[in-house]
Amino acid sequence: VVEETASNGKTKFRPQQGAYKPFDELTRELEAVKAELEAELQTVKAKFPKVQFCFVHRLPGWKYEIECDVDVLPQTFLKSVEETFRNKSKVRFQTQRIKELVEQYDHLEDKREDCKFPFLSQLFQNFYAHQAQFRAAIRCLSEADALLSLAIASQGLAGSSCLPDFVPYSEETSAATLKVLNCRHPVAAAKMGTSFVPNDMHLNVDDVPNVLVVTGPNMGGKSTVLRQTCIAVIMAQMGCRVNADACKLSPVDRIFTRIGSYDTILEGKSTLLTELEETAAVLAYATPRSLAVLDELGRGTSTFDGAAIASAVLDDLTNRVRCLVLFATHYHPVSREASKSPLVKPFHMAADVDPATNEMTFLYRFLPGLCPASHGHNVARLAGLPASVLEVALAKSAEFEAGVSRATFKRSQAANSKSGDMEEQK
Repeated sequence: VVEETASNGKTKFRPQQGAYKPFDELTRELEAVKAELEAELQTVKAKFPKVQFCFVHRLPGWKYEIECDVDVLPQTFLKSVEETFRNKSKVRFQTQRIKELVEQYDHLEDKREDCKFPFLSQLFQNFYAHQAQFRAAIRCLSEADALLSLAIASQGLAGSSCLPDFVPYSEETSAATLKVLNCRHPVAAAKMGTSFVPNDMHLNVDDVPNVLVVTGPNMGGKSTVLRQTCIAVIMAQMGCRVNADACKLSPVDRIFTRIGSYDTILEGKSTLLTELEETAAVLAYATPRSLAVLDELGRGTSTFDGAAIASAVLDDLTNRVRCLVLFATHYHPVSREASKSPLVKPFHMAADVDPATNEMTFLYRFLPGLCPASHGHNVARLAGLPASVLEVALAKSAEFEAGVSRATFKRSQAANSKSGDMEEQK
């Protein structure tokens, strides 16, 4: 079979020369007609040797029109042929013999086109008779292709890489575990080289619970850590080397992600609705052997509603679902409250802040503890907001934080007072 491109750009197939006798015979007949057409053109050129003639094809519809300049042929000759086209500079025509040959050519071309189908049908029948062998060969080739792809991907990893060490589950109800040392994001590390900062990740291992609350400044690297953890698990479970110094894990059944912010206009879904639908899928289908990664849940609504939703979801993941969880948030009341639970441990992306200039240096280290602030003003400064606007923003931020602190203190006093009254009544 020979593959060729049709005039409409589609790929077509025809028998190779010598593969199908009827097709070869029709091809020879078409070549003979082409030779006759060329001979007819030479006859016209012989009658008018000083005139430049050539064949022109206008598809679809017109083939083998003879073209020449206007007003170079006598009218008696033009009356003896069929004029097919004329403009200010050119005229085209066909002689009676050319019309007959073009009709014959079209008929043979249609016959040759129809001749392909019996040939291809027989070819496919022959192919199907050996389909079991072809399928076996394709499976072997696809497996070799996958293994070679994994090998190439493993060799191209920036920095150190390791083979994953899988830990079997001790019981059917036991939860997943994950430990990755000096883990790197393969894409970011390849672009950044030695400037990329690797980080460890511990989940449900080495006295670290299965739920981590991740805080840190904007642009501090939280999303990168979350993504590289998911990529490490995927690469490990698909048989590839992991972009880390060491990787020890129990296989996860699913990876759930709630990362990024986008809406779906065609479906009429807002950013918040899209986020909550994805979150609902996590709560409905996650198991203790799943990995769930949620990044800044609740951004698309008011601060209080968003914080309440984030807190409730985190509580359900911690106490009911009990899967591996990385929960990044800028709602500091949520992270502070969650970190009081022994089932949750806070981690943050480290950064140094100059108290005099409020300028920040990102360290990109994933360390235990809570980050006291998100430092959104630093991103605002990098974005080029005017200094006057930044000054007002910093003052407002301090004012809001003071108000929240006073409200928290009053609630704490009220709770303590109520507790004391209950003790006295007892």
